Amino acid sequence: MDGQAHAARTMWNLLHDWWTMLPRDKRSLAAADAAIRQARKEIDWLAHLPAQAAQAVLKTYFQAWKNCWEGRAAAPDFKARFRTVMSMDIPQPDHRGPAGQRRARAMKFNALLTNAVIFHNALDIAEIVRQLLEEGWEIDPEDLAHISPYLTEHINRFGEYSTHELGIQPEAYDPKLDVDFTPLREQDLTATGLGQAA
Repeated sequence: MDGQAHAARTMWNLLHDWWTMLPRDKRSLAAADAAIRQARKEIDWLAHLPAQAAQAVLKTYFQAWKNCWEGRAAAPDFKARFRTVMSMDIPQPDHRGPAGQRRARAMKFNALLTNAVIFHNALDIAEIVRQLLEEGWEIDPEDLAHISPYLTEHINRFGEYSTHELGIQPEAYDPKLDVDFTPLREQDLTATGLGQAA
């Protein structure tokens, strides 16, 4: 187990080295997966790490970058041998039965709750943008592109919430914003090569 934990830490460090040295346009989850598979074939001691654990390292590493891009954490870094807690993730099969069903329900509930928070935040952001436009502010679509609707600072997980409003039907929301997003779409198309004539 100790050897596998060392291999998992080394896999993270190799992945981090590979990711940061690669040009940004070449970085992708699929390319990283292919690199890990190749490394496990060519480096004997990396093969001690089960394939599922290697995939868990990749998933955790990629999630660390997503957290960084969304402003929730600093950029991932190398894991030092003495500063890092030895650990390894091995995904467990989903066991059917009452405990497995409870876990599945909890995961579905968490996904539903997360989506509800994101939707609520998106509505609030849209309302604020409308108010700013009415006040005469100019809204840059580039600024809006950097706002994440996954904001959780205002949520008190263990607070008391009133449920008397659950029976009140909300007004229909207006998805339209008077902001011209065309420049952003054109940038995306050009960046991916789709905006160029053949």
